[in-house]
Amino acid sequence: MNRYPLFASTVLAAAALSLTGCKLLPKKDDTTKDPTAETDKDRDKRTAAEAAFYKVCGEEGERGGAFAGKDGWLFAAPELLQVSRISNTASATASIADYAQQLRSHGIDLIVVPVPPKTLVYADRISGKVPTKSRRPARLDSVLKAAMDDLSARKVKVVDLLPELIAHRDDKGGTAYPRTSNTWSPYGVQIAV
Repeated sequence: MNRYPLFASTVLAAAALSLTGCKLLPKKDDTTKDPTAETDKDRDKRTAAEAAFYKVCGEEGERGGAFAGKDGWLFAAPELLQVSRISNTASATASIADYAQQLRSHGIDLIVVPVPPKTLVYADRISGKVPTKSRRPARLDSVLKAAMDDLSARKVKVVDLLPELIAHRDDKGGTAYPRTSNTWSPYGVQIAV
């Protein structure tokens, strides 16, 4: 019996949270610098469109509740805040790469499959200033894409679902995410598979 799957899923969950920028906030009296805090270098990776989009997400996320986007699309404030806070992924990618190496030494291959948030798949339903490509929103996740590329360069298998979810987000078969929920629709699951 393999004793690693439970441990693997726990570490991956922690790494996935770190990869998307979700982190524990320091106490108000904590004056130590957060090693995962965004740096000027991280901000420079973003395009102007991304920076504007993240700003809108942050402003709407701060209001709490749900944000009513275009055409009746709803987005949860916590997801908008999480996307707006995507920052330095160096510690997360290093941890995942190290963990993948440890698993490889036991004959186990790690496959990382980041689940793109609805906010990035339907960015144009949040802000009208999102650049489009063939009537679909352009990718607005350069920091996350760079993290996935870094993992691939470290010989970690990464499956990037965002391009497929964007490409098929409004097919005749349905939408990748429901208008009112942040979980995949059954059709979104089919796209991912």
